[in-house]
Amino acid sequence: MKYIRIPVTLSLLSLLVLFLLAAPVTAAQSSVRFVASIHPLAAILGEITMGRAEVSCLLSPGSSPHTFEPTPSDLKGIVSAQAFFYAGPSLDGEWVLKLPVRHKISLLSLVPAEERLPMAAGDEHHHHSGEEGGPHQGKGGSDPHFWTDPLTVKAMVPQLVKELIGVDPAGRAVYVANGARFCQRLEQLDREMRVILKPLVGEPLLLFHPSFNYLFHRYNLQSAGVVVAAPGREPSPKFLFKLVKRIQAEKIRALFTEPQLAKRPAQVLAESAKIPVYELDPIGGVPGRKSYPGLLLYNSVTLTKALR
Repeated sequence: MKYIRIPVTLSLLSLLVLFLLAAPVTAAQSSVRFVASIHPLAAILGEITMGRAEVSCLLSPGSSPHTFEPTPSDLKGIVSAQAFFYAGPSLDGEWVLKLPVRHKISLLSLVPAEERLPMAAGDEHHHHSGEEGGPHQGKGGSDPHFWTDPLTVKAMVPQLVKELIGVDPAGRAVYVANGARFCQRLEQLDREMRVILKPLVGEPLLLFHPSFNYLFHRYNLQSAGVVVAAPGREPSPKFLFKLVKRIQAEKIRALFTEPQLAKRPAQVLAESAKIPVYELDPIGGVPGRKSYPGLLLYNSVTLTKALR
């Protein structure tokens, strides 16, 4: 009997070893992975895919989606993803369309049409790259910075859940449950931001770049213009001179820059107008601004602190 048991035991051990060796491979093959172009989109996706999928962000903190160019090493990290999520044509769409990914999904396209704002809403100086790559003004396209308003994001969530289910049907229950929970958090976030931003209603605010039109529209904040209408376009001395005059005439008390863009034009303007400079962050991804609520609350509090 002993001579019979030994081979059987060895066979069972061999099968067990093969199973354990095969298990990680099977898990890796069945894992769900999504990639987003910028951090706020990755943060939104992370809320809805929590417990089901891995979400990574392509751009590092401080990088601008307007001027980003993917490298070969970037491509290695995204070719295995089930889907790639980006904002929209006028923000990151130009280089995203060249990526070798199976599914590319624009989150701006999932925002209900009635919730989208026209490019440069409320700011006659804002020019941007259009849907087809050309310059436009005013009604030339939809503003892609929709994530600066939590209620616009809430309006997008149902369609985003449908898109995730379409890519990963087995995750339906997780996506539906997480989407409902996230919508409740967005409603709470809206209430918190209303309290924080209420003292700023009627206060003229001068931004460096038109990244916060959705936030301004939702919370009735007043735009006094922008310093740089589009990344890479330095404002002329004549334009800066006019802005100094506007700052003085409208008694604008602060100027807000962004970490993803060059600060020199804002510094020159602030020195000439003798007003302080504060930093808003539409992208985040750094400590204190990694979660979606954390990013929006940071910007709300910064606006209030600057004008306190």
